[in-house]
Amino acid sequence: VVPLIKRMNNIDRDFIAYPNAGVIWDAEKQIFDSQGQSITSFIYSYTDIGIKYIGGCCHVGPDQIRAIRDIIDRYSS
Repeated sequence: VVPLIKRMNNIDRDFIAYPNAGVIWDAEKQIFDSQGQSITSFIYSYTDIGIKYIGGCCHVGPDQIRAIRDIIDRYSS
């Protein structure tokens, strides 16, 4: 996502990101593996490239949204 947004940064639009919780689909086991990268690890790179709206998609719950909010608040201050 980050390389794509960097290439489109000259467009006069606001960007939105709503990644999943960082879980990885294991097609062999037919399950989501929670050992993926944490959603919060993406937030700084998103704010650095100017993404203005950040939320969450699949497997993102209130705790992750709170963590995103905390990171954005610290980033903005």
